[in-house]
Amino acid sequence: MKEVYRILKLNDILFITANLETVEMIKYASNAFLAMKISYVNEIANLCEKIGADIQLVTSAMGRDGRW
Repeated sequence: MKEVYRILKLNDILFITANLETVEMIKYASNAFLAMKISYVNEIANLCEKIGADIQLVTSAMGRDGRW
């Protein structure tokens, strides 16, 4: 299986080996986190609209924060 995904390693893409339960949990947690992020940004966009802030600049700046 590693040979099938060898191109990922050549491109410096992280390859994780895990059991089925862990892989499923990663999938569910990632999907839930993405949904939460979308909902959060939608709320921030609503606030930006009310106060006249630029949502594109706000989200761009948020994405540059390397703490996560």
